Amino acid sequence: MNSFRPYLVNAFIEWLLDNDQVPLLSLNAAAEGVQVPSQHVDDSGHIVLNVSPDAVRNFKLDSAGIEFDTRFNGVSHRIKAPVTAIVGINGRGGSVGFAFGPELDSLGVSAEASTPDEPKTREKPKLRLVD
Repeated sequence: MNSFRPYLVNAFIEWLLDNDQVPLLSLNAAAEGVQVPSQHVDDSGHIVLNVSPDAVRNFKLDSAGIEFDTRFNGVSHRIKAPVTAIVGINGRGGSVGFAFGPELDSLGVSAEASTPDEPKTREKPKLRLVD
């Protein structure tokens, strides 16, 4: 099953732009396959990027990942990341936005947590009494 992240992120970017907001995308810079300028990564290992049309060129976001060209202090950079590296999106000022947790595959296993050598197993459902 395709990731839902690119669909939600694209829709949210469009909504922010329609409401004259600046869309800010947060990436986990330490995730595998992420290409960002390391000097702009914060202490938590994330980078926040303005993805408004005025700030980026050649923007592409699909089920494979995100990529675009942007400038930091006047220097051009190509940004690339898989969709699983997208950890959140919000409007400038942080008044509206959302964050993503780890995505689950069809077996209920986190894509970020599993490794190719690790078998994917579904945890047995548990019921509990609620008063």
